[in-house]
Amino acid sequence: MIKDKGFIHPADPDFSCRLRYSQLSSELQQNGLNLAKIEESRTVFTEEAGEHYWVKPEAYRPTGVALGCPLPDEDMTTLLWTVAYLAEQFMCAQAHSRPLFAFVPREWYHVTVVNRSHFDCDRNIIGLDNGEFEKAKEIVHHGLGPIGIRFTGLILTADGRLIVPGYPTDGRFYALRRELSTRIQPLSRNLPLTAHIKIGHVTWPLDKELIKVFVDELTRYGEGISASLLFRSAYTPAGNIPLDDDTVK
Repeated sequence: MIKDKGFIHPADPDFSCRLRYSQLSSELQQNGLNLAKIEESRTVFTEEAGEHYWVKPEAYRPTGVALGCPLPDEDMTTLLWTVAYLAEQFMCAQAHSRPLFAFVPREWYHVTVVNRSHFDCDRNIIGLDNGEFEKAKEIVHHGLGPIGIRFTGLILTADGRLIVPGYPTDGRFYALRRELSTRIQPLSRNLPLTAHIKIGHVTWPLDKELIKVFVDELTRYGEGISASLLFRSAYTPAGNIPLDDDTVK
């Protein structure tokens, strides 16, 4: 999740989502990278395994309700992994110290609907308890049906998160977020505005000149990302919940 600080338009969550993406891009352009957050990503939320560095599980696994884990389209998953790899290679060309970029594992790509807790706000990561899971099942089964989201482009945030902006194709996504956050009080905290997929963390500081070059590269990579995905189930740490039938997987 991106820690959302933007204006919330209560009557139009789609407006708030789009506005937040614009704000995230502007924040990086105006202020550069948040060096404290980059340092935190490198020293606290990154681990080495094999030939890559990885975002630690507490910084990418959903704690509330999400769509994905994995994404319902393997071609899209492969494309996003390739883009993350290209971002890593760009970083490697700028410095010899490591780590430079940390990957989110491809099988964990997802869109957060609501959080139970979040690593940016509290190191005490808590998932849904049994009562909250049962309530979430009841809400998800209320007849919304599959949820469509269109993904296009790339954004690097000032906190160093590389995200793919998502745009819900109708009001179902926002309706689900509203119902879950309204009826399950702990899910109203750390409530996101957007519908993005995070694919990695930048873990090495870049000056403003290099940021501009990197953002230009990301814009070029992002031109190849344009796909609509249909999600037929919701992921929770306690189990998946189908969006289009009455049987919990």
